[in-house]
Amino acid sequence: MKTSTQNIQAMGTSVAADYTGKEKSLAEQTGYFKKIQVKMEGSKAAGEALKRITLAKVEGEAEIALTAINITVATIKTAMVANAMPQIGSLATRLNSSTAAVNQALTNGGLAEVATHMNNREANKKLFIDLNKEGKISLEEQEILSSFAEADAASDIVRSRARTEEARNTVDALHGCALSGITSSQEILQRNR
Repeated sequence: MKTSTQNIQAMGTSVAADYTGKEKSLAEQTGYFKKIQVKMEGSKAAGEALKRITLAKVEGEAEIALTAINITVATIKTAMVANAMPQIGSLATRLNSSTAAVNQALTNGGLAEVATHMNNREANKKLFIDLNKEGKISLEEQEILSSFAEADAASDIVRSRARTEEARNTVDALHGCALSGITSSQEILQRNR
């Protein structure tokens, strides 16, 4: 008993044999010039088919090559991003640590300046008291000079605080600028993934 596949193959063989017989009969009835014309048309059709096959093959190879290039580019970008991201994180961490250290130094320096101005004021006031006790200046002169020392100390403290604040603003601006650069680098890397 034949399977359905064998039946289909047998039918195809029968049709092909029948077609070959009809083709042979037609070829015998066709004139010489008509046969040449048929061969030329057949050659043209075969050429068009070959052209389509060759074009499809070239396009397929081009697609494969483009896919390989895209995969290579993606691999390189991924490697670059993978290598750069920890460095960017490290830069941001170092930037924050450095900024914190500078701000702490500014705070300590500002407080030290204030303490110095207050110590100078107290030393000057003590000097004026001693000068008064020694009779070199009057009590009124001592009070006037002490008020000058108070005013100078207050003025010095205000200027010190202003300088410290200006330095803090500069540090903040530099920190912002550096952080913007780090953020821009990160965004560029993420866009190019």
